[in-house]
Parts: sequence; C-alpha cells; structure tokens
Amino acid sequence: MQDVPMMIQAMSGEEIQSRGITTLQDLSKHIGSLQITADGIGSNEIVFRGVSTGGGFLQDATAAVYLDDQPMSLGGLAPDIYPIDLQRIETLAGPQSTLFGADSQSGTVRYITNKPDTEEFSGTVAAEAGSFSEGDTSYNGEFTVNVPMSDNFAIRLSGFAREDAGFIDNVLSPTVQGGSDNSDMVEDDYNDVSWVGGRVAARWLLSDNWTADLSVHYQDIEADGFADVDPGIGDLKIAKYKPETREDEFVATSLVITGELDFANLVIAGSYYDRDTLYQHDTQTYASYFSYFGFGYDWGEDAKGYLVNDQNNESKSLEVRLTSAGENVDWTLGMFYSDLDETWDFKTYIDGYADSMGFYYLTTYYGFEIPASDAWWFSSQQTSRETLAVYGELDWNLTENLALLLGGRWYDVEKSIDYFVQKPEGLFQAVPSNNDIRGPQPNRKMDDDGFIPKIGLQYNITDDVMIYGVYSEGFRTGGVNRGRSDNGTFPVAYDSDTVENKELGIKAVLADNKIQANIAIYQMDWTDVQVELVDPSFRIGEPWQTIIANMDDASISGLDVDIIGKASENLELGFNLTWINENEVNAPPVPDARFEGGVAPVGLDAKPELPLFADHSYSLYAEYSFDASTMGIGADGYLRVQHSYTGESLNQIDDAPGIQPQET
Repeated sequence: MQDVPMMIQAMSGEEIQSRGITTLQDLSKHIGSLQITADGIGSNEIVFRGVSTGGGFLQDATAAVYLDDQPMSLGGLAPDIYPIDLQRIETLAGPQSTLFGADSQSGTVRYITNKPDTEEFSGTVAAEAGSFSEGDTSYNGEFTVNVPMSDNFAIRLSGFAREDAGFIDNVLSPTVQGGSDNSDMVEDDYNDVSWVGGRVAARWLLSDNWTADLSVHYQDIEADGFADVDPGIGDLKIAKYKPETREDEFVATSLVITGELDFANLVIAGSYYDRDTLYQHDTQTYASYFSYFGFGYDWGEDAKGYLVNDQNNESKSLEVRLTSAGENVDWTLGMFYSDLDETWDFKTYIDGYADSMGFYYLTTYYGFEIPASDAWWFSSQQTSRETLAVYGELDWNLTENLALLLGGRWYDVEKSIDYFVQKPEGLFQAVPSNNDIRGPQPNRKMDDDGFIPKIGLQYNITDDVMIYGVYSEGFRTGGVNRGRSDNGTFPVAYDSDTVENKELGIKAVLADNKIQANIAIYQMDWTDVQVELVDPSFRIGEPWQTIIANMDDASISGLDVDIIGKASENLELGFNLTWINENEVNAPPVPDARFEGGVAPVGLDAKPELPLFADHSYSLYAEYSFDASTMGIGADGYLRVQHSYTGESLNQIDDAPGIQPQET
C-alpha cells in the first residue's frame, strides 16, 4: 500500500483482535482522519477529514462501508460489522468516488474477509470474559473453521456470540411536570448489547484461471438502552420513562467470479443485502413540551410516550471489472449497477392518547371517525434509487520514476419517493395544494447524472520514498424531497454536491525498514453543500417538514500524519494525527418574500462550522511483543499502551449547536 498515491491505513485481522476493535467507533480511535458519531450500535455517521453537515435520516452518507466488494452503506445507518475472520480493515481517506461511486465522497472503509483455502484444514476458537467497576460482566465467544472438501472446493464457517455489559444506571426521577416518576424503569447497568451471527463462505476453483466465491454473512444486534447520560443527574446516569431498544439484523449475500482473460483479469461481483432495523426511544420530555400547544396535543399532564421506527433496506448490485497490469501501464475499467429500496414506518405514542382531548379535537370534533389509537403521529416513507455507472483508472509510468494517474466515473441515477403523514394514526393529512383532500403525498421523482474526474502524479525519489499530488472529486447525488407542501421556502428538488480535493503527500520507509511515515496535506472545496434542515415555511402556515437543501460552498483544509517505528525487535511505536485548519460553509440569506424583510429564517449563521469532526485528534501507542512460551504458555504475548484524543466538535450545523465533548 506504500506504492498507492493516497492515504490508506490498514489493520490486519490479528491487529484488530489484539486491539479489541469491534465497532466503527473502536476503529476510529486508531485512525486520525476518521471520526464516528453513533446514536447506537449500527447507527453510525462516518466522517473523513471533516466532510459532514451533521447527518440525519434523509440525506445520503459522505463516506461508504464495503464488505469485500459489497456496498453496505445506507444513509446515516452505516452498520457495525462484527470483525470475525477478517484479513484486514482498510480506511481510504479522501474522495473515492471514481472507483467506489456516490457515498464515497470523503472516504471509504473496507472490511476484507479471509477466503476458503482448498489446501489445508484449519480452525480457531476464542473466548473471553471481563468486567469493570461501573458495569456488569461481558463475554464473547467465536470460532472459525476451514474445511477443504476436495482439491478444488472448500468451505469456511465462522460464528460469534457477544454480550457487552451495560454501565449506565437508569435512576429514579420525576417527570418534567412533577406529577409522576419512572419508578417502574429503574435499573442498574441497563444499556447492554447482544451480538450473534456468522458467515458461511465457499470457494470453487473452476479451473486454473477461474474462481467462484460465494459468501453469506448474517448478523443480529439487540441493544437495551443507549450510551447517553445526563451529567445533571450524575456520572454514568440517565432518567428514562419508557424502554429504549434497538434491533439491527442483516443478511449480506455475494457471489464473486474471477478469471484471467488473454488481455486482462475479469471480476464479476453480484450481491444482495437485506437489513431490518427497529428502534424505540423515550419521549417524555418531548411530550411535555408539546402538551403546552394544546388542541391536538392536549394529552393531559405528566404524559409519558415513546417513538418507534421500523425500517427495511434492500439492495441489489452488480459490478463487472477488468484490470490489467503491464510493464508501463496499469488500467481498470468497470461497470456498476445497483437498485436500492428503503421503507420505514415512524410512529409516536402517548399513553392513553386515544382517551385524551387531543384525540377528540383531531377526530370527533372535525367529524372524522377512525379507530382509537395511542399513536398521535404516523408517517411512512418509501424511497428507491437505481444507479448505473461506468468508471476507469489508468496508471502510466512516464519514466522510471514518474507516473501519471488518470481516472473518471460517469453515473446516472433515478430516484423516487412516496410519503404520507397520519395525525393521529388513521387520519391522513391534507394533500399539498388541496386542503379538501386527505391522503398520501404525491410520488416525486428525479434523475441525476454527471462525470467525476481524477488526475495525479507520483514521483519515486528512491525505491522507499515517494511523493504524490492528486486532484480527485467525490459526490453525493441530487434528489427530490418528500412533500407535505408545494409552497416551501426551498425547492422540491436539490442538486448533487461535490467535494473537489487537492492533495499533496509523501510516503516513505526509512532506517532499513524500521520507520514508515505517511503524510498528506489537503485543500477541499465542497460545492452546493447538501444540508438537512426544517423548511422555515412552517412559520407562515405551511406544514412542518424536514427537507434537504443546497447551501453555498464550504472549504476544508488539513493535515494527516501516520508514523510507525520499530524501536527494537520487540518494541513498536506508532503515532497518527489529523489537524483541520479550516472547516466552514457559506450560508447566504435565503429569499422568501412571504417573510418580513424578504428573507427566511433558516436557523444558520452566515458561516457556520461543519459539525461532527474535531479540528484536531491524535493517537499514539507503544506495543511490546514477546514469546510467552518462557512463561509456560504456548503462544505469543504482547503488552500495549495506547492514548487516543479527539477534540471538541459541534453536533449539528445551525445557529445553536451543542458541543460534542472531547474524548481521551
């Protein structure tokens, strides 16, 4: 990887296990250019180099996750893939859209699995248990077995079960209005997480030149409670009035056929991905706030409630790729197709709402008869995205030491969205532009296409020292907003946004291979930045709705450093750093003649900082390895000390953001 002109950091399967990496948040503590914000297990916002506007449940991700050749990203729901039987994890910082397409706007995380071996039977079993002073007991068990069935066919099985103990106490607390409490919910260490799953892989050597790999990866995560705390109550304490849970289950199936042609190597990769997520959140504080509005929100004092989101994502993809490595020219040419569908049902409940005055006002008072329900809000959305792309890259050795990199990707995307709101459940809201009709909002569609270029130069000063310069682009596709109104401040459609990255770097191996040093500086211009926000037209009578809008441009500049050194045969030292010098977006006034002064209040400063990424973070470690056989243990041993630091960052892009605390 030292020969590739970009910042790539990789961890082997052994390193992943020894460092105790399970989630993407764990991984980010070892990668300076990567930061993760998680609402819970399996709900990750991946941010490389500060390219983020705060995430959300509508907009596409700015970074992608791959399991081998299979795309796994779904908006802000980047999965935590349990790291069972991995060859390595790669993190690719900077735009990767030429080869990996949309959602690789700022970087890509790749999980590379071990493949079945037709030559040798092997297997591993591992188990561990542990506890800490403020929590319960955790345990983990996993296995891998490789079975050659014949000279040309093998299967590889792996499985895991893990219990991460809770460490946050749900304590006794009165409701906001003081007339009730959460005595039925009090529990110590309530935020435990359970994992179970595995992978079945098969390899068939069709001939000397052709191979087929089939893989099915299954995973199920169940979480009780979330890792949020209330410092006003106490250390590692929270007050919840309704159960909070998260379930995340997926099956990822892929078939990859590789072969050698006379002029190139061919890869055909087909995949199917099906993921179900269900989460429930307590809304007692939220309900108390809304009760002051009265009318349809008149659900009495000390209301307790919760929200539930039930979501399914389904993805089918096909990629055909040709690669060739010659004496002076290496090239890649490929085609990619995907079909993504997402469906979710979102409901917000209030205990006893069907018997409240709020339910009466919204139904009987207006002459509507609907079944009694405690769901005072029900919204449902179905989206689809069909993508076709053609891409290529060319590495041309102009001289013995100088190489030219050229690349590009053409894409065409078709999107559609269906959406409706019932308030309460069973009573449709008015259709936009016609208050006399109640029903689902009209289906909306949009097409988007474009071309993404890449160009770079690489110069080998010596066999061990290389400098490079790269211009690359990353993008998110445009789309269309779901609509409760045709008269919003912002347009129904929004354009694609593009990150234009200019990067200079050096990659070196020094002191007889004892030191590896990689450094990159970059300047990124982010045009037509997509931001998820509330359309301000609700202030003048239009329905409240969250939308995606294009702001102006943003600028990000910074530095990445990754250094590994061998102080002795047994002692390894490592250090990585990311420093952001500039990370602001321009948010000019948004004209709307219906508002006083002709400008809509969108809740953004003129030049807000980009959120979810600290302006500096670093990690350093020292690891001493030794032969444990001298201690009567037939294995290798190691001692590792690590310190990671992530500075403060904003948690959203608006004029009153919260501060995400620094992490050490």
